Amino acid sequence: VRWYPGGSEKRKSKNKTFGNKTSAKVWGKRQVHDIETEISKGVDVLTLDNSLKLFGDLIERYLNDQFVKIGRSKRYSLNAIADCDIAAVDLSELRPRHFVDYCKGRINAGASPATVACDISHMRSVLKAAKPLYDVSVTEVPIVDAMPTLHVLHLISKSNIRTRRPTEVELDRLRSVLRQKEEDPSCIIPYCDILYFSILSCMR
Repeated sequence: VRWYPGGSEKRKSKNKTFGNKTSAKVWGKRQVHDIETEISKGVDVLTLDNSLKLFGDLIERYLNDQFVKIGRSKRYSLNAIADCDIAAVDLSELRPRHFVDYCKGRINAGASPATVACDISHMRSVLKAAKPLYDVSVTEVPIVDAMPTLHVLHLISKSNIRTRRPTEVELDRLRSVLRQKEEDPSCIIPYCDILYFSILSCMR
């Protein structure tokens, strides 16, 4: 976005990189609107902070916050969300339907309801942190309001209960390979003991 402030011949500019064209267009239009509004007031907008206008901007700030500890799966999920259409929505315009539409798209793309539920949980944590961390006036209410509909439509759900157990043949194969590992002179890990312990302690 380029402009000439106050009739000056020296051009100023702002730029930002996005994962998709839709997000870039939305950001560009918002910048133009804000710049024109501020210029009409005689304000120099070179340092105008519009970094947290969009949901994607908030996610990006959250991901890059050195004080926020994020696990690998959550980081992967939020990075993927930042490239979706919902990331291009203005924070002040977030509505329950945006989250419903996001979940529909994820299901249509082949994601399981349990996976989508994790995405919703991650987005909710970002919205909950926005006010105390960045003084952004946004709440988790849109997600909370969307939850009943998401459940009714089966767009989100808990993980399926796993009931399968390894067969004796499979356990024999595991033991065989683990014994071979233990025979390595450099091996100090009791692989077979760990296997037995995991079975006896009912570990997953």
